[in-house]
Amino acid sequence: MADAVPHDYLISSDSIRHAFNVSAERYDEFSFLQQTITDRLLESFDQLKIKPGTILDLGSGTGYGSQQLKQHFKNAHRYQCDLSDEMLKRSRKKATGFFSKDHFLCANANQIPLADDACDLVFSSLMLQWCGDLDSVFAEIKRVLKPGGIFLFTSFGPDTLKELRQSWGKADKYVHANA
Repeated sequence: MADAVPHDYLISSDSIRHAFNVSAERYDEFSFLQQTITDRLLESFDQLKIKPGTILDLGSGTGYGSQQLKQHFKNAHRYQCDLSDEMLKRSRKKATGFFSKDHFLCANANQIPLADDACDLVFSSLMLQWCGDLDSVFAEIKRVLKPGGIFLFTSFGPDTLKELRQSWGKADKYVHANA
């Protein structure tokens, strides 16, 4: 088990939800880095040669990754799960059609509201760095994945925002970047 991250280096789920709710309306205009990283992660499917029937996009945001997954796996059911209800509202607008295979779950990654062994693929791009208890998140992902299922993700490492955390530490005592 990994060493626990001190509480004074974690941002609360409520703060994260609020920040993403506030930025949801214009998020796609400024998410070039996230979209680029998601596109690179999607390139992995060229080597994997899988045909998932059920996909969980964990930390789906405004649905960019889910829309790309739809192009790769047209017949799959896609569960978009995000902590921010405003992000999911934006994504829902993109999932047009009466027979859409998109489903929306507003939930914390520590408690995914799906049955055991529900997913062939869990896809997550740049969400894990927002989670304070990765052991819990990974346990949930394992729980919802079918035997032989695939978990494909990207995340920033612990040193990615080290300088930013140090700078903010000199300015005030609030947490501005998750550990």
